[in-house]
Amino acid sequence: MDKHFKNIRSLREAGRDGKETTLSWLRLRCRALLCPHLLLFLVFSAAFAGDSFGQWTMGSRSIAMGEAHTALTGDEWAVFHNPAMINSKERAFGVFAIRYFGLSEIQDQAAFITIPAGSLFSSQKFQNAISAGIHTYGFELYRETNLRLGWAVRRQRIQLGAVINYTHLRIEGYGAGGSPLIDAGLAVRATGQITAGVRVTNLMLTQSGNTQSGVYPAEIAGGLSWDTAHRLVLSADLVKDVLFPISLRTGFEAEPMDGFFLRGGWISSPFTWTAGTGLVLSRFRVSMAVQHHHVLGMSPGIDLLVTI
Repeated sequence: MDKHFKNIRSLREAGRDGKETTLSWLRLRCRALLCPHLLLFLVFSAAFAGDSFGQWTMGSRSIAMGEAHTALTGDEWAVFHNPAMINSKERAFGVFAIRYFGLSEIQDQAAFITIPAGSLFSSQKFQNAISAGIHTYGFELYRETNLRLGWAVRRQRIQLGAVINYTHLRIEGYGAGGSPLIDAGLAVRATGQITAGVRVTNLMLTQSGNTQSGVYPAEIAGGLSWDTAHRLVLSADLVKDVLFPISLRTGFEAEPMDGFFLRGGWISSPFTWTAGTGLVLSRFRVSMAVQHHHVLGMSPGIDLLVTI
């Protein structure tokens, strides 16, 4: 199975070379294999399209804002992003799905729940929250499953968080395996409107197989978010994967009327633009997003959140 993991990593690296490499490889596979294997290739394509193993950005709001979520305030899906931003003020539950390139066989599905834990210290100066999430990606020949448990603590302007997650991969005919991973994050409310954040994915650089063919993503990101006084949120991230060049991600969220949101974003590498909308109805929040990869096309997503 380690040999096959190495082939997967090679596919990701090849996919980053651009349109010619991707289409040449696709034509080769079309000549040699049947439809299920084409789907398997598209699964790998979706992985490098999202700049990670599968796509690790969850929630239509973050996707619509160009995945610039490292310092994004109000990110209910923070257990998948920067755990320091886990909401410590309200209970929430959400479900999410995104379909890659319009193919029902290739989609991400995820859910989370967040519960404020109150103060764990007698000084009452700290706010705590616990969040759990589950994510699955792929189809019958290839399946990733990710289970996450996160904790965040806040004191005044400083927020810290960590996530323990277990990632499991199954490839039909090759076997299955999994490993525990650790993510961590920090956020600082620099002013009343500006937040800065840092996150690290796969902090321990956990490998699958030998150290040259590890398939688990490892990246570090820094970001800024600005909540303006005019119903507008701006966010930007710099993301460095251990294998790939730095990627710039930017996004915005505007609220032209109460409870209705317009969002947009852009990712430099791989070149991707994003857009979406959101609607808040009392305790319910519905968001939609679309992600357009410059080679592979459109991927629509939707989520539903409920505050308890």
